[in-house]
Amino acid sequence: MDPFFVRARIKFFRGRIPSMPIGDGYAPYLRSVAMPEDVPVRVLGLPKNGTFDASHDVELELTAHPEIDCSALEHSEPFELVMGVKVVGQGVVSSDIFSRPLTA
Repeated sequence: MDPFFVRARIKFFRGRIPSMPIGDGYAPYLRSVAMPEDVPVRVLGLPKNGTFDASHDVELELTAHPEIDCSALEHSEPFELVMGVKVVGQGVVSSDIFSRPLTA
């Protein structure tokens, strides 16, 4: 089965994580009031020169979907990115959920 994704605009908060994530693979949890539980995601497409407190357009791979129902993640849904008890960033969903093969 191909993985599921949403596009989002996110920003990371300075001082909440040791360094700014770059490229693909950072794996926080997505927390939204629309969701019954936190959803593990993998962030794809962060720039190599990204900065804290700036917005970045990315894709979020919903790594637990369809085991966790993510249908409440609709366009314009706000969310937080969390690592353990720390809120490390925030964002807003900018697409509907879609599926596609992973690129190599």
